Amino acid sequence: MRVFEGVFVPLITFFDEEGNVDIQSQQRHVANLLNAGVHGLVPMASMGEFNAMERHERRDVAVAVIEEASGRAKVVVGTGAPSTRQAVMLSKDAEAAGADGVMVVTPFYGKPGPDALRRHYEAIREAVEIPIVAYTLPSFTGVDLPANQVLELAEAETIQALKDSSGDLARALEVIDAMPENFSYLTGSDPLFSAVVIHGGQGGIIGSSNVFPDAGVGLFNLLRRERLKEAIELQMKLARFAQASRVGTYPAAAKYLVGRVWDLHSTCRPPAVELTEEEKETVSQIIMPLLS
Repeated sequence: MRVFEGVFVPLITFFDEEGNVDIQSQQRHVANLLNAGVHGLVPMASMGEFNAMERHERRDVAVAVIEEASGRAKVVVGTGAPSTRQAVMLSKDAEAAGADGVMVVTPFYGKPGPDALRRHYEAIREAVEIPIVAYTLPSFTGVDLPANQVLELAEAETIQALKDSSGDLARALEVIDAMPENFSYLTGSDPLFSAVVIHGGQGGIIGSSNVFPDAGVGLFNLLRRERLKEAIELQMKLARFAQASRVGTYPAAAKYLVGRVWDLHSTCRPPAVELTEEEKETVSQIIMPLLS
């Protein structure tokens, strides 16, 4: 049986005007997403600005999300870090908080090779008992997790799922075709969501679900029922979000849209900065057809 399936939300992290974590807004956002029927929540993903947060802040946000979810959706906590030691500590924190799994991006900055990557994930597997979602985002980290290594780690049961944000559909199909029956392939690319599910993937951890959770959940359900014609419109909604999310400093556009749609506002933590007025206008032009 596959552990993770459906639409998972890589949660934005809410900061107040002083730059402190805003737990109340975080939990309100989670409540809205749960009411929309999302299948999972992922605090401390790339969209959550984990790289700019301290260990205790990451733990506090994870605990708040797990408490608010209260079993209504699975919670997979991002525990990626530049070093194996840090990733192990963060993964232990997540398990102690009651997470259903951890998501571990490839170590960044040091650019480890294949053997070092294997050892990295094995160390985390030895440290925690909950499922591990490996996460590849080479455009950000400079480190890829190629299909053959994903499959090796999956066969060894070191990892139980993959979030693939490479944007490479050919690689997605290679993994899906050869992965163990109990393994979950989750795309991190909104525009590829339909293609991945149609070809046997289990869903995605997609940024658009912060803003349009009903679109992601609705699309997943339509695809599972093979109602492809109806699914096209919702897929275009996800694709437009991906286009808008590239405006400004990541993830400023997503935070701006969450404010517009949910009336929940957050600053960005430096070096990320909020959108300029011109950038807000650009995002609005892309998204406005979806809000009317």
